[in-house]
Amino acid sequence: MIELERLNVHFGPLEVVRDVTLRVERGRFCAVVGPSGCGKSTVLRVLAGLLQPGVARIGGLPAAPGRAAFMAQRDLLLPWRRALDNATVGAEARGLQRKEARARARSLFERFGLAGFERSWPHQLSGGMRQRLALLRTFVADLDVLLLDEPFGALDALTRRDLQGWLDTILSEPGSGHSHSHSHSPDPGTSRRTVVLVTHDVDEALLLADEVLVFSPRPATVVARVDSPYEHPRPGRLVTAGDFVQRKAAVLDALG
Repeated sequence: MIELERLNVHFGPLEVVRDVTLRVERGRFCAVVGPSGCGKSTVLRVLAGLLQPGVARIGGLPAAPGRAAFMAQRDLLLPWRRALDNATVGAEARGLQRKEARARARSLFERFGLAGFERSWPHQLSGGMRQRLALLRTFVADLDVLLLDEPFGALDALTRRDLQGWLDTILSEPGSGHSHSHSHSPDPGTSRRTVVLVTHDVDEALLLADEVLVFSPRPATVVARVDSPYEHPRPGRLVTAGDFVQRKAAVLDALG
């Protein structure tokens, strides 16, 4: 579903990414961890079609804006639009009629823990609610690939852990949050969306993902791949299990 072949990125004389290859099968969740500034977000922007060096494909097609739902590090909610209308921004940008986009978004508010806040302004929402709304916006776009760049990075530890479990549950549901019956996927029967998550949190990576890629300091290269083969949804107490702790140690060792 996601393919990246020997990606190299330079910004002028600065080498940011070196020879990165990434393949994610349909319905799989891949997390990318690495030191700050190593090039993780750059790789995500290439997959989103916002940068176009190298060969990147989404569902067999060249990566381009609109082929994957991209959530940046900040929620980027529009302060002049109420919650419901913020949720429709991506779908409307893809050409969906406003009435249909609003109906699709409204149907997801309860599942995303936002029922009753459809007419709230962004400044009236807590940090965790803003992040849920930003994620809801990516789901309303109804794309089968989600690219998430530190979606919980600005939140306190308790809110972050709560939202990790919530996201895992949402992605584990039949249909993986698809808001209507007409999926844009070549395989409408797929039960989980395909996800790439960039994070600094090793526990978060192993709790949510099926595979964790470890990047080196800049220029980013893949220095380790660690499987996380646990059944979804995963309980938060998994972080204390011996096998989980061993996998976390392997990631930390690779990070150096």
